[in-house]
Amino acid sequence: MKQIWIIFEKEVLDGIRDTRSWVTGLLGALIGPIILGIMLVIFGSSMREDIDKSLTLPVQNPEYAPSLIQFLESN
Repeated sequence: MKQIWIIFEKEVLDGIRDTRSWVTGLLGALIGPIILGIMLVIFGSSMREDIDKSLTLPVQNPEYAPSLIQFLESN
């Protein structure tokens, strides 16, 4: 059991000393949410533009459903 504890301490100490892994972890934790926020803002603005556009709805044989055509044109 003592040998396992010694190896564990060594690995933890090596992990603390490894600056590249620290920098990578911190940058990912700090920059990740910023990038996600920017993507959500861009996606939201493009969705708002799509909502404002009118929808063209093709209808086959409109003469068979005049009330439907009247409803679609009024809305």
